[in-house]
Amino acid sequence: MAVDPAVTFVNAPRPANGGSGGGAAGAPQIRLGPHGYADGGATLAGADRPNPREISNEVFSQVDASGDLIDLPNAGGFSSLLWVWGQFLDHDLDQTNNGSAFGRANIAVPDGDPVFAPGSALGFNRSEFLSGAGTDAGNPRQFKNEITAFIDGSNLYGSDAAKLAALLAPGTAKLRLTGDGTIGFASADPVFRNGPVTGDTRADENVALLSMHALFAREHNRIVAELEAADPGLTTAELFEGARARVEAILQAITYNDFLPILIGEGAIAEYEGFRPAVNPAISLEFSTAIYRLGHTLLSPTIARMNEDGSTVAQGNLALRDAFQQRGVVEQTGIEAILRGMSTTRSQELDTFIIEDVRSLLFGGGGPGTDLAALNIQRGRDHGLPTYNEMRVALGLGAKTSFAQITGDAAIAARLSAAYDGDISKLDLWVGGLAEDPVGGGMLGQTFRTVMIDQFTRLRDGDAFWSEGRGFGGEEFAELWSTTIADVILRNSDVEVLQDDAFLAFARLAGGPGADTLTGGAGRNLIIGAGGNDRLVGAALEDHLVGGDGADRLEGRGGNDTLLGGAGDDTLLGGPGNDILDGGDGADVIRISGLAARNDVMDGGAGDGDVLRVESGGGDVTLLSTDRISGIETFEGGGRAVRGTTGANTLDFSDFIAVNNVAAIRGLAGADRITGGAGSDTIFGGSGNDALTGGRGNDAITGDIGADVFVFLGGDVSGADTVTDFDRSGNDVIRFLGFSFGSANPGGLSNQARLNAVAAATTFDGGGALIDLDDLGGSGDIRLAGVAALAFGSSEDFLFA
Repeated sequence: MAVDPAVTFVNAPRPANGGSGGGAAGAPQIRLGPHGYADGGATLAGADRPNPREISNEVFSQVDASGDLIDLPNAGGFSSLLWVWGQFLDHDLDQTNNGSAFGRANIAVPDGDPVFAPGSALGFNRSEFLSGAGTDAGNPRQFKNEITAFIDGSNLYGSDAAKLAALLAPGTAKLRLTGDGTIGFASADPVFRNGPVTGDTRADENVALLSMHALFAREHNRIVAELEAADPGLTTAELFEGARARVEAILQAITYNDFLPILIGEGAIAEYEGFRPAVNPAISLEFSTAIYRLGHTLLSPTIARMNEDGSTVAQGNLALRDAFQQRGVVEQTGIEAILRGMSTTRSQELDTFIIEDVRSLLFGGGGPGTDLAALNIQRGRDHGLPTYNEMRVALGLGAKTSFAQITGDAAIAARLSAAYDGDISKLDLWVGGLAEDPVGGGMLGQTFRTVMIDQFTRLRDGDAFWSEGRGFGGEEFAELWSTTIADVILRNSDVEVLQDDAFLAFARLAGGPGADTLTGGAGRNLIIGAGGNDRLVGAALEDHLVGGDGADRLEGRGGNDTLLGGAGDDTLLGGPGNDILDGGDGADVIRISGLAARNDVMDGGAGDGDVLRVESGGGDVTLLSTDRISGIETFEGGGRAVRGTTGANTLDFSDFIAVNNVAAIRGLAGADRITGGAGSDTIFGGSGNDALTGGRGNDAITGDIGADVFVFLGGDVSGADTVTDFDRSGNDVIRFLGFSFGSANPGGLSNQARLNAVAAATTFDGGGALIDLDDLGGSGDIRLAGVAALAFGSSEDFLFA
């Protein structure tokens, strides 16, 4: 990533504590709906509601009659990195203190519980609330957010100046890491108090989360080094603030561009229009205590740990129940094995089921622990959240009158009814929201989605330091804003190959040093050829095939595939779908099926002799823009047409040594820019105001409807071209570029002198007008079919720039 060292933000750094508004550390969390306390908070809300553990057993249990896990991977194929990112982000947004000093509200274990002993209780400490609040129903308890609400990397940098100072390696702008690049622990440090040396005290809740902390600390340190190399004169403060601002931008980009659309759908949050001082960015209690706890249903039962070839590390995988607060585990294999594994396995479905690792075994050290589902329900009552229907009314969504209206799954509706004795008015917000059918193209139901849109809109619009309005240069910001979690992993770890979208789970399969044939299974596949002349075959969904060394054959088959040939003379076959085909080094052959409506990205890569070949069969091939084809020397059309789609297309074949056997190059509706190759092309502009260039060879060019510009180039780059439908009444024009017009100083010629030269080079016959380009300092000629007259006294028909 290229950085602009002049952009350091040192004169306007983000305050460590978030400033003084609703997003600052210590600011109260706001309520979107009414509180549910009877007395202001001395007693929990929902005194007449069922026991939380009973609800958990009835609604959230994900085991069969034998007590075995019912595996429910999400239907979208999203990876376990989805929930890891969700937790990592959560610890950047909010934290509420709780402890026995603020009261106890233990959860009684019901009779016949499948795990916990009769008569026992699940411990529950109440949350700290603001002084002076909670005196009565008119003054309910309020709860402060202990950390900054903004997406500002507070989980990395802390939420106060003292912690930030302690996090920096002495005398540098870099964050402290161990020698092997992981998060350390400070036993005697008064700031960290035997906790992880990172911005958030919860970083070691599980080993995947701890790995994410290490990854982004590495990213910060990498950017510091990049800034320092670009300008050695930058101060330590400038280096730190410049790196932090860029890390913030990346965190925001991954969250808003990749993570949130999975949950709430594409386009759910309006476009950014700038900082709005009147917007309160504070976290809402409903968000922190109910809605954003949606991630607990996504948790997968296994922390897979993988080598680069997809095999399990010698230490084996970890059950999630064994991954809590395990400080030495990350050092055993490094963060790489964990990140590979989490990008390969799938998250569970977002629903009303939670795996036993956290529903009965949370923090149990291998035995019974506590129940996260029951704790979530109890925390909602501790914080006085409204019921499900009260929240819906407050959001303007309207109350539900039956459990069957919440979900189309009759079994879930029946379990909800059984848990709440048929009384929907008692339904807890967290429980009801999880049960809703998804809407808007994401994973969430209407209630949770509405609160998510509200929260993440306010977090952005109420942030004076939001990255989109912070002053990055356009090119650098575009690079920052397009960064993905896969990018961060690849540039800060020993992970060598990863799918472009690591929030989608891809099965990892790799070959050895010899000639391998590797075939992907059902689902998405990441197939790595390594050494030898390999054959890599994808399947019906998106596949990521990497050839490596050797003369490899990569076959994408169905889906939107990415094929990377690597070194050697490779053959890449895209197949149906919108594919990315990159030959890499060597003389590669890139083949695409003759299918309409293609949106492939093709790059021959380094090395001469690359060929883009349209396979026989199917219809015409559709390409979209000039930057989607590069580094390829020969285009073989297979006798088919190549076309753009509706809209403004650029189809440029001018860099090809040869364009062979292409039936036509076509634009459709829209203002197209089409440039032919070295051979004899048939170019069709379609409707719209098109710019059409034949290039070398004897070309037939048709503008069709619209005011078209037919471009001809001086020098030895044109042939005997025919414009089939030059329409003077339709404002078509001929543009001459690079011609001398018989003058040693063509730049000094007037337009009329140029027109006179064109007139002298033009003759008319039964076939129309014929312009001899040799007389104008070019080569070949232009036939304007059926044209009996041209305007040589004005620029009506001709342009010269």
